[in-house]
Formats: sequence, C-alpha cells, structure tokens
Amino acid sequence: MAIRAVWFDLGGVLVELGAEDHLRRVMGDRFDSQTFWPRWMASEAVRAHETGRMPAEDFAAAITREFDMAVSPEEFLAGFGSWVRGVHDGTLDLLHEVGQRHQTALLSNTCQAHWPVIEATGIPQAIHHVMASFTVGEIKPDRAFFETVIRTTDTAAHEAVFFDDILINVEAARACGLTAFQVRHPSEARKHLVKLGLLP
Repeated sequence: MAIRAVWFDLGGVLVELGAEDHLRRVMGDRFDSQTFWPRWMASEAVRAHETGRMPAEDFAAAITREFDMAVSPEEFLAGFGSWVRGVHDGTLDLLHEVGQRHQTALLSNTCQAHWPVIEATGIPQAIHHVMASFTVGEIKPDRAFFETVIRTTDTAAHEAVFFDDILINVEAARACGLTAFQVRHPSEARKHLVKLGLLP
C-alpha cells in the first residue's frame, strides 16, 4: 500500500533547540554532545520525566546529581525552558501543505514544562495527531512508542513516513516497519516528500 501518513519529530526537525547552549552553561567544558545525548536518552530520570511519571522538581534534582551539574535544581529548571528556541523557517507552511494531502502526526519526546512553549508555536494546532511522550506514557526510541502511534492513528507501519533528527530514533522507526529519514530542517523533509511523490 502507498504511504498515506507523514509523521514528524519536533525538536531539531520543526523547531530550533537551545538545549546545547544551556547545557554548556551548566556543565562547562565537560559537555560533549556526542557522549551526552546517548546518556541523556538512557537516563531513568529523563525517561520518567518525559513519560509523565516524575514531577519537574524531582527530575531537576535527579538530573543535576546524575550529570554532576554545577547548578542547583532550581537554576537548572530556570534554563530548561529555553530548550525550545523557535520555529524553523518553513515549518508551518510545510505542515499545512502536507496536512491537506495526508494524515500528519507529531511524535515528540517532551515534557509538561516545555508544552506551553510548544503550543505557542502553532505546530500542535497544524497537526492531525499529537503524540507527546509525557501524555502517551511512552518514549522514543522504544518500540512501544511507535506501536502506540500506529494503533492510535489506525495506520499500518508501511503506510507512514517519519522524520527525526536523531539516528537512533530513525533506526527504531525502521525496525517497526516505517519509512524513516534523519533530517534537521523542514526543507530536508520536504525534499524527501517530493522524492516519495507525497508533495508536488
């Protein structure tokens, strides 16, 4: 069957992130993006917070201790809100264009603290299905997250294409049967959609 659903990650694909600037401020020279992010995604505190099972205050206390950050939990949380910096150029145009032709979904690892900022971008309102980890109770790259989206949207895996900026999430989506690509801007996603015949 042909692809009929287009699914997007949020951070690094549709919005610009300020996470690494904040992390350099709280970790200094010890911050290395290549080693940090795999540890972050595997952290039990991160997974608990982004699946809605740990309050922000407990998360901040755990994460500053786990990564030996030179700030208090309160100081970490004050900067944590800056992780969502702004919408990439072309994001809303792409979502409206794709949404007129195909089912769309947002597949995001995110938390309650970031959600008001995300809503203010207008992105959730331009998507048919919003699957945020803190409301779904599952998190990428776990297979259960993708299976929940497949079930909720009534879409077979082979009917969907997914875009994410993190390779491990792309590989996990492919393992579930989705067509998936690593991209870092909506313009890159558009190029793939054109090649797939999903946009003119």
